[in-house]
Amino acid sequence: MKRTGGAIRLAPVTFRFIRWLSLFFVLATTTPLSSLGIVKVNKVQTTTLDDIDCTSSSSQNHNTAETTNSIAGDESETMSIPGLGEDDKKFLDRVQSSVQTVRQWEDDLELLKACRSQIPWDALLDPQGPYSDLSRDRLLQGDALFLQRLCRWFQKFMSWVNTPPCKVCGCHDCEFKTVRGPETEEEKEGGAKRVEVYYCPQCDANTTTFPRYNKAKKLLETKKGRCGEYSNLFGLFCRSAGLETRLVLDLSDHLWNEVWLGESWVMADGCEGIIDKPSMYEYGWGKKELCYMIGICNDHVVDVTPRYTRQFLSEDFQKRRRAQTSSEQVSEQIFNEINAQLQQSLPRSRLDKIRSRNKEELMELQLFKQTTEWTPQEKYGRGRISGSLAWKRERQEEGNAKTNGDDANDTKLAGFEVEAYGPPLHDGRLSFVVKPNPTSRHDAIIVANTPCAIGENDSVSVVVVDETYLGCILQSQSFLSWDDLRAFIDRLPSHRIVLINGCCEKHEFSGDGNIRKGIQLGTVEMPRLGGWKGEEAMEHGVVFIGQVDAHPDWSFCTTVNECSKEGHEVVLRIPEVVGEKQLRIEKQTLPQRVAGRLPESVMPLRTQLIASDEQKRLAFASFCKSAANRYSGYTTKRNAPVYLLDATSYPFQRIDSRTIEVADDTWTTHHFLPPPLVPEGDIMALSPQAFSVPKFDIPLETNFFQSKLGPQLLGVNCCRLSTAEALRNARLIDSIILIVSSFRDQWTLSQLYAYAC
Repeated sequence: MKRTGGAIRLAPVTFRFIRWLSLFFVLATTTPLSSLGIVKVNKVQTTTLDDIDCTSSSSQNHNTAETTNSIAGDESETMSIPGLGEDDKKFLDRVQSSVQTVRQWEDDLELLKACRSQIPWDALLDPQGPYSDLSRDRLLQGDALFLQRLCRWFQKFMSWVNTPPCKVCGCHDCEFKTVRGPETEEEKEGGAKRVEVYYCPQCDANTTTFPRYNKAKKLLETKKGRCGEYSNLFGLFCRSAGLETRLVLDLSDHLWNEVWLGESWVMADGCEGIIDKPSMYEYGWGKKELCYMIGICNDHVVDVTPRYTRQFLSEDFQKRRRAQTSSEQVSEQIFNEINAQLQQSLPRSRLDKIRSRNKEELMELQLFKQTTEWTPQEKYGRGRISGSLAWKRERQEEGNAKTNGDDANDTKLAGFEVEAYGPPLHDGRLSFVVKPNPTSRHDAIIVANTPCAIGENDSVSVVVVDETYLGCILQSQSFLSWDDLRAFIDRLPSHRIVLINGCCEKHEFSGDGNIRKGIQLGTVEMPRLGGWKGEEAMEHGVVFIGQVDAHPDWSFCTTVNECSKEGHEVVLRIPEVVGEKQLRIEKQTLPQRVAGRLPESVMPLRTQLIASDEQKRLAFASFCKSAANRYSGYTTKRNAPVYLLDATSYPFQRIDSRTIEVADDTWTTHHFLPPPLVPEGDIMALSPQAFSVPKFDIPLETNFFQSKLGPQLLGVNCCRLSTAEALRNARLIDSIILIVSSFRDQWTLSQLYAYAC
């Protein structure tokens, strides 16, 4: 397989060969792997990370220690390198631990056979099967196509765990407490070096544990975990299918795999069901803490960081790397020492192959180091869809999910085309209102006087609000299924404010695959929502205001039937400093309503019709200083006035591009959002100095205009302004030209305009 401009060109390998290979492996369980070209190497002692400060783990977000979970075994002796500092030794230990994890993929023939027996070969090889996507996979073939389908299947094969239910009473409101080492025989045999402990509020005791198993055999039994378990078991499945596989250890907070396809290593993320999208983490998720990403195979390790970033040589990126190792030279020394130990017993043919591949890969990685931006072909904007996240889609970590995502769900009914919105706030107060009997489509949920519910029948509307930039609406969704609503909540970061209103029926599937409505019984569990009461939600719906992984005093939950007809309101005080906001540009977008037009005193209507985008933006920014946060943005287009937005303007509507005759002659909406939600290209200087001096191709001839108009001009409120100073104001130029053009007996309009511009 070769890469050209971000795309991949694949050598044709048929699925028939893969299926034959799998059957061959099943029959040849007594054949040494080395005879099949899969080489075993001497074992390396695993180094456990029991020195992790368990007490400092956040009870709201216990997914941040994923990279510490790639630990297995207790064999042989640990390699040491003289002269390393403490940070360098920890770095060495983490890499060696992950090496041991990968080594177990090669050791157990019966385990490989068990994995192959779990793979649905017929479904994966079927072009019309459940794991096929003809539109997205049209450029894939051979091993790459098989890998993509295997990745999609594995994503559903595993179950993501955020918070386990109580093992005693089944309560789903357990709270994370601490981490301990293994105590039971099962925990020890499963390689669980870390065991999470959870407190059950109903039992009033630490009743539940979640062992972070690292033995692939145990994971094949449990089929649950987070990215550490996913990458471990998915790597084993890839090996069982005959694919050479790496584990990628991301020292920030994630793990995934790389698979050798043809002539290069290709990223494969079993959590996301995605292959060959290396930009997903930095560009799609917006990960800001990337530092080291290490490709680990059973016989070599490589620093593959440049493949997954375009900021490698930046100062901030290098600072994060130095927090892990003392220098690039030291980390390179560590990799060389590990490789020397792993490869000391390799056959010459395998060693030559590794060195040849390594030489080509290092050249590729060196080119990536010099690159500062992802190309349009490389950019993949979908954000993380697995597990509990920090700043996901609302901060552009989900990217272009509607076009790139594999998680299209028939039971997700709707979502606003432009979800993020910062309503204007008044009097230092922020109000949340949920109405069981809304009077219009969107006012079932109201945030800061902004109706923002989806408002579809027989569905549950959910609105997510930022807890940092209070009042900023991040997402507005609607679901037909309680299960899909729960999955959505599980992927939200801790402390997000969530408002829920509505009811959806329990669905069952009939034999023909159609949805059959069932009896509304049972409890709806939302373990991450503090104060949630779901005993009667399935039958009577629910009205909820609260936070993720928290139970504030102001949280509220009841059934739709029991809520008062006027609804329930929560009012919060807004801190004096919430944080500055910036204007985001939404092209081809119109608001639902406008609140009026930019006042004449700020920019005359006639000037608005001829003003540039920069001039309109500056005028609006100037107006906002005296508008006391009454407006949230504006919308305009070429040769049109500036229309103001307020709480009634949401939601925005996309304009069908097919109806636009001129590409740049369309409505564009500018609205305030927190800086993390504003793309860098939308951020423009708003200081008056930026536009105080107009830019013209030919300098203005001041003496000419003074001879025609005099040394001074009469302005608003009879104030006088020198002609020279007026000529420095870009908004006055057109008016001056029209005044001067009245001297038609001496000058033509074109001559005057040539002088002025």
